[in-house]
Amino acid sequence: MICKCGQRLMRHEPTCLNCGEHNSWFETEDQGATGGVEEQIPTFRINDRAAESRDSYFQGAYAGITESQYALTSGKCQTRYRSANPQDTRASKGITGIHSQMAALRVNEEFKQDASVKKKHARVLYSYEPTSDEQLKLQVDDIVDDVQQINSEWSEATLNDKRGYIPSNYVEIIDEGETSDSSDDLSDFKVDSEFSQEDDIITQDEFWKYVSVLQQSGFLALMTELERTNTEWKDFKIKIAITGESGAGKSTLINALRNLKDDDNGAAQVGCVETTIEPTRYQHPNNRNLELWDLPGVGTPNFPQTTYLKKANFQQYDFIILVSSSRFTDNDNWLAKSIAGQYPTATLFFVRTKVDCDLSNIKQGKRNSMTEEDIQNTLLKIKEDCRKNLQNSEIGNPHIFMVNSHNVNAFEFGKLSGMLVEKVKSEKQAALVLSLSVLSNTVVDEKVKQLKQRINKTSKYAAMAAVNSDRENNEKKEIGILQKELVFYQCQLGIDRKSLDILAIKFKLDFEEICRQLNFRSHRILQRFEIYYGNHDKIKPSKKKFIEFLFFRTKKFQKQCGRFLEKVLNICIQENHSLHSKIAMWSTEQSDYA
Repeated sequence: MICKCGQRLMRHEPTCLNCGEHNSWFETEDQGATGGVEEQIPTFRINDRAAESRDSYFQGAYAGITESQYALTSGKCQTRYRSANPQDTRASKGITGIHSQMAALRVNEEFKQDASVKKKHARVLYSYEPTSDEQLKLQVDDIVDDVQQINSEWSEATLNDKRGYIPSNYVEIIDEGETSDSSDDLSDFKVDSEFSQEDDIITQDEFWKYVSVLQQSGFLALMTELERTNTEWKDFKIKIAITGESGAGKSTLINALRNLKDDDNGAAQVGCVETTIEPTRYQHPNNRNLELWDLPGVGTPNFPQTTYLKKANFQQYDFIILVSSSRFTDNDNWLAKSIAGQYPTATLFFVRTKVDCDLSNIKQGKRNSMTEEDIQNTLLKIKEDCRKNLQNSEIGNPHIFMVNSHNVNAFEFGKLSGMLVEKVKSEKQAALVLSLSVLSNTVVDEKVKQLKQRINKTSKYAAMAAVNSDRENNEKKEIGILQKELVFYQCQLGIDRKSLDILAIKFKLDFEEICRQLNFRSHRILQRFEIYYGNHDKIKPSKKKFIEFLFFRTKKFQKQCGRFLEKVLNICIQENHSLHSKIAMWSTEQSDYA
């Protein structure tokens, strides 16, 4: 029956659920009938809001019912059923069955929810002194139980039978009970993850090649050969010439590009007088084939204009950087014009150093402090003055960078590094990118690209180590390879211990404070690497040794190792982003304090 309002009325409903109109069927029909009319469809609503969601159902079957539809609305259930045979007496018993089934369904759902939120345990990473009676006192390596996060900063936990509040970033969950966030398995990797392509997986030809080396030369020889393929980028020689007049800041620039301070061992000699009397080579600490050459300035007694180009031999360099701490001089302009004329394919950059000194002098001459807009306008004027000076000497569209070599995070040092990466020959790009320590956005993006490409080779290397391990005695030779690669990721992205110690000194923090503020997970993984990798190792030991099985097993190990590397690399990338945000904040605070 259809109500006046258009709502369909059921026989057991005294009024219309939509408009409240009286249901005439209710008085004249037997509500409990279960048979006798082939077209009778008794329907029971057990949810007073069922009308709002009658189109949302899921399928099930019970007893003599061939079609059951359940709708979940605000945690409750709506049920409809049709009898397979209107004369089947089992349909009348279906009412009780459905109610039982729905109750069981609710209990089952509640059980699943309870099972997915197991009690969490956490290890204390930093000591903490409570500031109120409601907080817990924490000591490093304490284990707290039943951790429940309240917000991004605070959690509630139990320690020594006392319940209280703890800072969330002072602890690390060690028993991930939540099935929705199992961070210690590989289930979070999608099928289309960057490593999952079959093109990256070891082929039969490669496997047979490795087996041949293994049989002829042994395991250590195989590991040496595989490691060698992962360091080929260091074979490419890159030479950068740094030239300019005495006192321009060449040596300090060279040290900055090598991530060294002027008093570090192996740093270029710095002085107020001419300290470069002949071309001097400085190798980069990360790659000995990346060479920075400190050339004497043109116009000095030993290097007059007449013989300078011949002695400098500029054609051997990948880049030529002309340095000045003020306006580029006539000698600078002559050299730039000569290089452009004799070496038209040379990549020539102009670097204006000691910009911080210029700004400091300008600030001292003003009664009012300079705004950020004033500073940017001043820098723009200095750069434009350099540009016009060079263009007057017929240097078209010069690449000019404003830097403070004592602070690579300031001004345009990052842009200089990014331009080096952009202009280097493609076959040498990996060598330059993985050698540079200055982490501009461009350099970081290129580093991430190169690190992802390394996963293929490193995972093959680790897989061959894994398949040749005595797994039955818990030997896992791949662990050292994977751990070394994680350390490489940290160094490349500036989150290694040495880089963080430098930042700690600069911003007057200690290493532990930096790790606490940034909640660095990669350092904790390194501390317990075997345990962490063990949680990801899902391949069971096997006594089978025939070659086809070992090939199949190697592929499995490579996928496991590759996805593990992909995971820890993503952790390092996130930490790099967090660190850069913190550096910007610390720099602002330091500037405001000054």
